[in-house]
This record gives sequence, C-alpha cells and structure tokens, in this order.
Amino acid sequence: MKYKVGKPNYKSSFIYSALIIAWAIFLILFSPFSAMNICGFFLVFLIIFIYLPSMAFCKNIWEVDEHYLKYTFYDSVVEKSRAFFHSLFTRNIDYQMKIKLDKIMCIQVTYEAVPMLFYGTNGYNVIFKVLMKDGSSFSFQPIVTRKRKEVIDAIEFLKEKGLDDVIRKYDLSSFLVNVQSKERTLIDKIFAIGDYYLSSNLQEHSRHIYDIYQLINQVDLNDSLVGLFVSVRKARKINDFCYSAKDDIVLSKLLEEIIESRCFELDYNTNTVALCYNKIDYETAIESLKIIIDFLKQNKM
Repeated sequence: MKYKVGKPNYKSSFIYSALIIAWAIFLILFSPFSAMNICGFFLVFLIIFIYLPSMAFCKNIWEVDEHYLKYTFYDSVVEKSRAFFHSLFTRNIDYQMKIKLDKIMCIQVTYEAVPMLFYGTNGYNVIFKVLMKDGSSFSFQPIVTRKRKEVIDAIEFLKEKGLDDVIRKYDLSSFLVNVQSKERTLIDKIFAIGDYYLSSNLQEHSRHIYDIYQLINQVDLNDSLVGLFVSVRKARKINDFCYSAKDDIVLSKLLEEIIESRCFELDYNTNTVALCYNKIDYETAIESLKIIIDFLKQNKM
C-alpha cells in the first residue's frame, strides 16, 4: 500500500508553453529581421527545456509506502528538466529523496513564513521536518495539493507506522517560527483576519483563527505587546491592501464584527478543522478573539 501526494502540473504547463511557442514561431516566420528569428528559436528552446519542466514541477511531490518516505527535491534546473522528460515518457516520478521509515525517529511539524506582498503580511507553509535516528534531518512541504484527502490519508498512514507520537505532540499548531517572535506572529495574524474580512476574501483563511487560539496562551498581554501592536500597525498601514491597519479602523470593533457575523465559521469547519489533528471547534477557537478584544479595549485600540 502506498499514498502519493501531489502530481506534475502537465496540463496548464503545456497550455501556457504552447501559447508562448506559438508567439515565438510567429516571430520566426514573419519577422523581417534575422535577429528576431534567432530570438524566436532561443525562446522555443527556453520554453521546452526550462519553462515547461519548471512549471510542471513547480511543487514537490511526495509518497509513503510500507518501507519508504520519498519526495522530490530538485537542486538545479537541469535536474528538474531531466526529471520532467523522464516522467513524461515513462509516467514514473523520480524521487530524489528516499528515506527508510525504520530509520526515522520522528516527524516534527513546523511552519515556514512566506511573504505575501499583496496583503503586506506573512503566510505560512506547513513543513515536515524528518528527524533521523542518526541525528540527521530532512525537510519538505507536505501540503502541495488542494485535495485534502490525499494529504490526510498519507499522514494517517504515517501515524499507523508508529510516527504518531510526535505528530500529535507538535500538531499543526505547535510550530517554530525562526523569522519572527510569537508576539509578532500573533499580531500579524490578527491584522490578517481583519484584512481578509474587509476584502471579503474568506476562503481558506480561517486557519489564522486556529493559530491565534494556539498562540494566545503563549504570549503575555502586556505593555510590551501594546507597543508592538502600534509599531506593526504603523508598518502595515502604508500598504493599500492592509485595510485593518488604517487609522479609521478600530481594531477591537472590527474583531467584534467578525465574531458577530460568523463569517469564517463555514471555512473553519470545512477547511481548517480537516487539517488539524487536535480538533478544536469553531466556538472554542473564536474565544481567543474575545480575549484579544478585551485587551485592545483596555488599551483603546
């Protein structure tokens, strides 16, 4: 038995590549300048051997069976191009990393901050850090598809193979953020749900409420946090898309509106809960926002 998560993105990569190649051929056939002909041939070469493989394998693919945990890892464009043509003609995926399950000590679940320039904040990719019995470690991104069942089935299989103790311990909520403090992460997530609410962009963002629930007891609500709120708001409000940081927004009232409207409830119950091992219901998670509201009101924010 084996579980595979993710797959090459052949369809869209071929469609976009074909459109660009058609434009390149147009340059070759109809351009009166010889230099443009050369550019057209060069463009076709780049599309076939660089753009097409890179787009098809833009996300990693992983697989687990009775004996091995395998995932793709390309350290160069040449390697990705070779893997693309190999998979295209053989229909088999080359996994660069192949780890024996009986050599794994545990799998630690963590987060990796990813800048989201459009919203002026950070998003977070889930990362599996595989800790080996010999002291070495490997990391890869497990959620590489919108098909949640693929991810959940593979993770459940890992738990069945005896890796569930650490998966439960770390959960999708207990994470390490190397790029910023828990206090800053908490504040960013509070502003983020405000931004998503004001922009009516609710789908797949209720996870921030779950994260706030997990962080609220790990952060001291004190004067230092007030100062950090002020500095973060000042940094965010210059971005047009950071609506909740604008001067005319009272953050405590905005959070009250979010709670009263229950706007994130459907997404939370549909998407966020499905990805969590520790099933925290919406009513419990939303209580963390009430704590934040009381803190903000006390400090007139």
